[in-house]
Amino acid sequence: MPDAKVEALLEAMERASDAGDHGEVMRLREALQQMRPNTRGPRVGRPEPGEMGADPNQTGQALRPGWAPPPKPDLMTSNTKAATRRRR
Repeated sequence: MPDAKVEALLEAMERASDAGDHGEVMRLREALQQMRPNTRGPRVGRPEPGEMGADPNQTGQALRPGWAPPPKPDLMTSNTKAATRRRR
């Protein structure tokens, strides 16, 4: 971003403002903002991988070799107690 280009844009903005050409002022302001990095305000969009927290493209953790999920309980077993009524 050469300073000469910025100065030229600022001078052109000032001349357009003095002339009352608000459309040209807005166009020049947008051109100036595109040349300067946006240091204020939130950055809209998806962060770069590893920039903030976990990688959004990561599918999940790799499982340890030899790991298997625990067996699910059998719901048809008789190890459940019958519901009893509470006395007052």
